[in-house]
Amino acid sequence: MDLDAKSPGTYQNGPVSPALLSGNGAAPVVAAGAQASSGGIASTLILSFVIAIALLGALIAVDPWKFLAVTRVLDLLIEGGFVQYHDRQPGFIAGLPDPKYYYWARDPIDWRLIGIAALSMMLYPFLKAIQFHRIAQAYGSTASFDQHVRAYLYGDGLDRFLPFNMGMVGMANALAAHGMPEDKAANAAIVSRVFTVFELVVFGAIGLLILGWSTWFSHIFWALIALGLAYYLVTKSGYSYAAPPLRDLWRITHAAFLDLARSNPANLIVICALSLLAFASIDVAVYVLMAAFHSVAVVIAVKPVVLLMSIVSAYIAARLVPVTPGGIGQWEFGFAASLLLAGQDISLPLLCIGALANLLRITTGLLLMMIVVRGEGVPTSLGKVFSAAAKRADTGPPQRHPANVPSEPPAHRLEADRTNGLTAS
Repeated sequence: MDLDAKSPGTYQNGPVSPALLSGNGAAPVVAAGAQASSGGIASTLILSFVIAIALLGALIAVDPWKFLAVTRVLDLLIEGGFVQYHDRQPGFIAGLPDPKYYYWARDPIDWRLIGIAALSMMLYPFLKAIQFHRIAQAYGSTASFDQHVRAYLYGDGLDRFLPFNMGMVGMANALAAHGMPEDKAANAAIVSRVFTVFELVVFGAIGLLILGWSTWFSHIFWALIALGLAYYLVTKSGYSYAAPPLRDLWRITHAAFLDLARSNPANLIVICALSLLAFASIDVAVYVLMAAFHSVAVVIAVKPVVLLMSIVSAYIAARLVPVTPGGIGQWEFGFAASLLLAGQDISLPLLCIGALANLLRITTGLLLMMIVVRGEGVPTSLGKVFSAAAKRADTGPPQRHPANVPSEPPAHRLEADRTNGLTAS
């Protein structure tokens, strides 16, 4: 059922927040990029990469040799002649600070488990794509299931290597190119992302029940600080429209949940179930990945509930307001801070669970996006996404209107209203 079509001439939801909708002309453009100038997008992206490198580098600097050993990268460096292990071996870096790192690096990796982890990691975007299909249909999209899935996988892939939620631009642009009004397309993309918050609330509540209030809060404290700082920087410094005003998000989300609950409660239940299954697949993937790097020499042991809260913290810090490409650095910071406050060995979980899990998440997402682009493709492109961001940076945000009183109803609505005698000819 169309969420906005309660009756002819009635508009349940208004246009998307001016923080995300461009509303300029017929081209499907939803702004999510820089707000400095049209040429400022490149500089903003460069700054984003610099922040990511700085964050990740600071975390690795806690114990770089252990990072290289546990990830088995050290073995490649030794065999490749970059690190000298003994006197008769060439190498640019002479010796290791501790012989144990050599034995850690030589321990085998269970590639079967890595394959299982990768498949489980891929399950997340597939389940979210099915969810996106149902959300888009609820907002009146007439595109096919295949078109909705490709739109989501393309946008999700963009989010894996770009900052500022630009993947939402790709999703909304694809929906609009299939004939969906821009405001509804943007609302569908926003609501899809809001269900990520739903996932965090549910799985965070599970952690709360198991750990208790004080321990639970210590897990997510720094992740919340990182989220608040990212939101402040994005909204106040003018770098992006990635973080729309909270009241606009509340209006859109509240209306969507109410409409679904009243008009099609079964659909709402299915959408919520897909969210929970999707997040559970991430939890399973990270747990299996940890087991793949566990060995007799490299003992990696993290309690399942601690792992769960670390994933929740990583998502809070990196997924909601990503200011770095794919949340790189933000994800690892949220993960590491949660483990540190839980009293775990900060280096091993950070290396194996944080950095490697995020690397696998980014790689699998990009692989799916490449398959989509190389296949039937999507009716948008990276250039159009950047153009959308640049256009909004040049024109500024559109005039704000109440969420339930659109300033200019979509053309097809005006035509329907005229047909029913609700507007002047």
